[in-house]
Amino acid sequence: MKRPRKGLFYWAKIGKLQLMGEEAQYLKVFNMPLAKQLHARLPVVPLNPAFIICGHCRFVNEAHYHFCTNCGAPVLPESHPQTLYRLRMRQRLEMLSATEAPIQSARVILYLLTAFCGTGVALLLSEMDERYVMSVIAALLAVLFGVLAWWSRHKPFTALLISFVIVATFSLIAFVNRLHQTFATLQGVYGSFISIIVLYILLRGIRNAYRADIIKAELDIL
Repeated sequence: MKRPRKGLFYWAKIGKLQLMGEEAQYLKVFNMPLAKQLHARLPVVPLNPAFIICGHCRFVNEAHYHFCTNCGAPVLPESHPQTLYRLRMRQRLEMLSATEAPIQSARVILYLLTAFCGTGVALLLSEMDERYVMSVIAALLAVLFGVLAWWSRHKPFTALLISFVIVATFSLIAFVNRLHQTFATLQGVYGSFISIIVLYILLRGIRNAYRADIIKAELDIL
């Protein structure tokens, strides 16, 4: 009896099985424990990435930066700039603490202006022709300065800036209306001197309030 002839598909299958056996033997050779031990002893080459991510704000910085360009924190906490970063944080807190005294002094001036304008209501008891108008203006100014003094606890820069504009405007009006009495009488000299002191204290409070807002914004980022 004649054997059936084996077709091309049969020999292709046999060849595929032989190739799979050779590949398995090849993989078996390179997965030996000795190869693994040699691989473990190879030197580790550190990567040098072009960018590095800040661990504080997740901002992408270039690899050669020591500090984050977004929040100012050191991009490598274990590096030497960590000490410099803490020093800068302490300096910011000291600067913020130094701005409190001038702002408090300006706030006290606003309370004094509130009390001074409040006494103007007593003009109703006088015999002046314009006592009603002057009393109403004094009462409005007292309320305005009181509100600004309260507001300066939350928004010191804006409140002190508005107060400075109001005081400077009324001082200029009084100076122009009584120009001939400003330096000719003792009352005019004292009034001008007090106005200059009040404006100086308010201006110093504005400058420190602006500085405090900048420092607080930086600390919020950090």
